[in-house]
Amino acid sequence: MTLELKNVAPYLPYSLKVFYYSECTIETMIGLNEHTITTDCDDCDYSEIKLILKPLSDLKEFSTNEFHNRMLVKDFSFDEVQKLIADHYDIFGLIEQGLAIDINTLNK
Repeated sequence: MTLELKNVAPYLPYSLKVFYYSECTIETMIGLNEHTITTDCDDCDYSEIKLILKPLSDLKEFSTNEFHNRMLVKDFSFDEVQKLIADHYDIFGLIEQGLAIDINTLNK
């Protein structure tokens, strides 16, 4: 499987970080089209990058967070989903599909 525009586009306005394999760098996504992502350093094909996202399970760690009892995206309102996207949460299950990197594993 590879990333698709529909999985990447919602994160575009929120300065999402991506891991660019061929350069072994972490870059910020600043643009995209159907086949490529533009980062602050380069253009790359979807197959050359992984998004860096937070798993929804991280929501459990914030006991005061309004989301912590709901772990399925279908349980959220549109405004809540927008907030999760803005905060770089993996609402599409991309980490489990191997298309994104769990931000908690970067320094390990």
